[in-house]
Amino acid sequence: KQIKALTSLDSNYIVGPGDLLGVTVEDTYLQVQVSFDNKIHFENIAPMEVKGLSLGETERLIKQNLKVQFDENSIGLSVINKKDVYISVYGAVHARGHFSIQDGANVSQVFLMAGDFNESADIPGSQLMRLSGDTLSIDPSAKFYNNDLSQNPSVELGDIIYVPFVDLGKPLVYLREKDRFRPATYRDGWTIKRYLY
Repeated sequence: KQIKALTSLDSNYIVGPGDLLGVTVEDTYLQVQVSFDNKIHFENIAPMEVKGLSLGETERLIKQNLKVQFDENSIGLSVINKKDVYISVYGAVHARGHFSIQDGANVSQVFLMAGDFNESADIPGSQLMRLSGDTLSIDPSAKFYNNDLSQNPSVELGDIIYVPFVDLGKPLVYLREKDRFRPATYRDGWTIKRYLY
């Protein structure tokens, strides 16, 4: 029985461990999962390395390996279920630790999984550290302010997110929340509206 593929994915989607793929070969439909060593295994065929390959490149690789036995035009590939991404969250959030979230999720979705921020979080000072060594400034609250997704990017496998605590050694602004005041780090040029978001 054929399972509906994810229609939002294009041929540039990078295939990785955990992706569940649907392969059509003539009248046969197969499901195959990308293994943790970035390989696809078919019965009686040598494993195919797909590390770093896009969906389109993976489809070409499968066609190349199967065209000896099957008509190349009868071979198709789709993604049934996207891989999970494993990331870590530290600092001023309610639930710190390691999380599994579906590939393509944004930083703001990760914070919801981590129980959101605690009252002493310096949210705009948050950082995203990639496995590549790149460090990005992130502010998922900015999505409510100007929909700037550069501040709310998609997470990748191995990302580490750190939310700092408010630095009491720097100038502070106090925001009233119901029956108490919450400190926030002063940022030059920010409007009241930006602080409230």
